[in-house]
Amino acid sequence: MKTSTILAGLAMVAPGVYAKWCRDTMDGYCGSTLIGIGDYYDDIIEELLRVGQPVDISHIKQSLFNCHGSHGIEFREYCRCGCHNAGWDRNDYCKSCGREEFDIFF
Repeated sequence: MKTSTILAGLAMVAPGVYAKWCRDTMDGYCGSTLIGIGDYYDDIIEELLRVGQPVDISHIKQSLFNCHGSHGIEFREYCRCGCHNAGWDRNDYCKSCGREEFDIFF
């Protein structure tokens, strides 16, 4: 009887323990970061389609998104030169493409 009570209790707690949401206090998450912290693949596809972006692997992983916690994500921009995972408690960002951004000044 005690074993079944313990297992039933664990079954109720376990889903909450493993649910991972992006934090809406952060200003940016790469698609690859979102996939790593939770089940965001379908959300990313849906959001890319909603804003008219391609759904190739590059756009899935290298786009930057705002997070609305358990309420979903919002596309910000595609990171043409790659999206950088800045680590825990830091906003991800688009990598600089280098000198070509400044060619208009030369």
